[in-house]
Amino acid sequence: MQSPTQPGRGEFVVLAASLMSTIALSIDLMLPAFQEMSDHFALAQPNDRQAIITMVFVGLMIGQLFFGPLSDYIGRKPAILAGIALHTVGSVLCIFADDYTVLLIGRFLQGMGGAAARIVIVAMVRDRFVGQNMAKVMSIVLTVFILVPVFAPALGEVLLLFGPWQFLFVVLSLVAITSCAWLYIRQPETHTDRAPFEAGQLISAVKTVLTTPVSIIYALAAGCGFGTLLGYIVSAQQVLQDLYQTGSAFAIYFGVSAGFVALSTIVNAWLLNRHTMEAITFAAIVAKGLWAALFLAYFWLVEPVPPLWLWMVFITTALFLVGITFGNYNAISLRPLGHIAGIASSVTASIQTLVSVVVAGLTGAAFAMNITPVAFTALLMSVLSIMLMMVGWRLSPPPSAQALEAELAEGAAMSSKDVEPGASSAGS
Repeated sequence: MQSPTQPGRGEFVVLAASLMSTIALSIDLMLPAFQEMSDHFALAQPNDRQAIITMVFVGLMIGQLFFGPLSDYIGRKPAILAGIALHTVGSVLCIFADDYTVLLIGRFLQGMGGAAARIVIVAMVRDRFVGQNMAKVMSIVLTVFILVPVFAPALGEVLLLFGPWQFLFVVLSLVAITSCAWLYIRQPETHTDRAPFEAGQLISAVKTVLTTPVSIIYALAAGCGFGTLLGYIVSAQQVLQDLYQTGSAFAIYFGVSAGFVALSTIVNAWLLNRHTMEAITFAAIVAKGLWAALFLAYFWLVEPVPPLWLWMVFITTALFLVGITFGNYNAISLRPLGHIAGIASSVTASIQTLVSVVVAGLTGAAFAMNITPVAFTALLMSVLSIMLMMVGWRLSPPPSAQALEAELAEGAAMSSKDVEPGASSAGS
């Protein structure tokens, strides 16, 4: 039964989505300002600007490890508030940065602080809802989170009409502070049954995650998939504006490609009613690998820089296939770790981010006014993902039809029960 002091489901969903979107907005809002920022800091090489994106993900990787377990011990609200405060400090540092290194430190702090909202919100949703109800809430929240990159570059273009690139960080700070104030005023603590901090238990839980091979394997596979997406993101401004000269239309083209990732989450939800997560994911990565191989052959044999329309056909389809795998990989990875889901989620998410940052860094560094690095990354990551999944299947075969039916029946039974806020813990 929901506490009368809790906001209703609709308000909670909007609040959760706005907080989670802080990190997505921190990334994609800046893309239209890359050239202006590059000129301001007199960057020697065009590829140097890619660090503006990758440093956020480095901070995100470390922040996920820290804020997830922290929220189990001090509560969800304090952890998120602390994270947003750190994110705001990073924004202020970026606003007044006169040196590129200082800007990158600010971006690192933004990513680390934004990780609190990204990872702890999932635990907060789990505190309030279970089973089908939780799935519905998270579906809406994640859809909003994924849709942010569709509109963020266009918003960035508009904001640049009213001020320099520093103005983007001012707006970002105001958005984060507003969401933070909303959380502080309207949302009570959801994790009230907290145990005292015990380093031994935390170390034991982390060790359990790291010594569960199937979870690590699928986390690595998820990192390969996300690396394909992040490799495109760090190169998108150079591909679309520098190579294809799209100018102010960059936001439209980028939004279209991001929109296909959002569409994939809807298609995946429909497919899950008919097929297993493993089957859907394997089919998607095989299709992505074949798609990338086909276009790479065209790029190498026919023309290294295809027409813009053909590039958009390739990248939107590739990102659609990548997007199908995200939720499935995470669910499979956490399946054997339900008893320590909070810490397990933090560790596996950090592994995914680490892999994707390395992949994106190598993809971006290889950019030389052609699209081959992005396409080659899509192919290579598909091959690695297929190999990892095959190993994962040998270690832990997909559940039988009977086991899946039992799992669905258990979820239906849980969803029929009322749950007190704070009754469950993401780290329990």
